[in-house]
Amino acid sequence: MSRIGIFTSDFRFYHNVIDIAKEWQLPYFSLDPSSSIPTDIVVILSTESDHIIDDRQIRENDPHKAVRMALPRLIDQVDFRKLVIGIDPGPKPGIAVVCDDVLTEATEVPDIADLESHILKIISDYSYRNYTIRMGDGDRPNGLKIVEILDSNHLLYSIVDESNTTIFRHRPQNNAIAAAVIAMARSKDPKIVAKGENFIDTRFVTIRNSI
Repeated sequence: MSRIGIFTSDFRFYHNVIDIAKEWQLPYFSLDPSSSIPTDIVVILSTESDHIIDDRQIRENDPHKAVRMALPRLIDQVDFRKLVIGIDPGPKPGIAVVCDDVLTEATEVPDIADLESHILKIISDYSYRNYTIRMGDGDRPNGLKIVEILDSNHLLYSIVDESNTTIFRHRPQNNAIAAAVIAMARSKDPKIVAKGENFIDTRFVTIRNSI
């Protein structure tokens, strides 16, 4: 299994990267400058002020951006061919990221006002060749607010039918799941979820089950 190596003297960066890796269930390893690099380390995360120790090193001060840049390396790619952002409109919109048919993130944004910064940071942080945004056609009032955000930033997007994603409305993190369905273009073929089942890992191809 491929792992992320962490090599830094910046304790805040170190702990933030570990927190993100744990949250996303990504395998990682803390590198000791006096030891050799294990063969399963495919990418090394450091800050810009850390020493260069290997050509697999990403030197980036923002922990979230560093981890996002590392994701394609974990599945033996330098970058992703296509990044798709799925949005489930609502007062607490769901947002999901799918890279080359692999779900990398799915979350619920607390407020529409926060959505713009989430989208722009995703577009800035990931390594990819092309991107698109797919937004569900439900909740028209909030959908129009989101369209204004996308238009004001000159972002490429399409509106897609989300009628079949309502099957997930009763579940925890339902907006995030609906956004993932929209991003994966699976709204025409929803799958029934058993009680207690981990929907994200069993119904989608994710980074953590692709490594």
